[in-house]
Amino acid sequence: MGEPAVLYEAADRIGLITLNRPDHRNAMTPELLDAFSEAIDEARGDGGIRCLIITGKGKCFSAGADLRSSMQRTDLGKPSREASFAMYEPFL
Repeated sequence: MGEPAVLYEAADRIGLITLNRPDHRNAMTPELLDAFSEAIDEARGDGGIRCLIITGKGKCFSAGADLRSSMQRTDLGKPSREASFAMYEPFL
């Protein structure tokens, strides 16, 4: 198994979330979005941090939606426009 799609670490009251799919320009896939949501939950639960940095490994932060993956989150049970918004909700 490879590295996690998203990394979270904290030190000196600073949290760091790193999108970790540089070979795909950190494009948003269901796997990456789920891992990002988990990292956000972990950061929210970390009462010791006072600053959160979100970055991407490699040359770019994120290329956006990975159109080659199945971005239709059918598990959301919402019309496609609402599902698209829900996909990015963890970032908001």
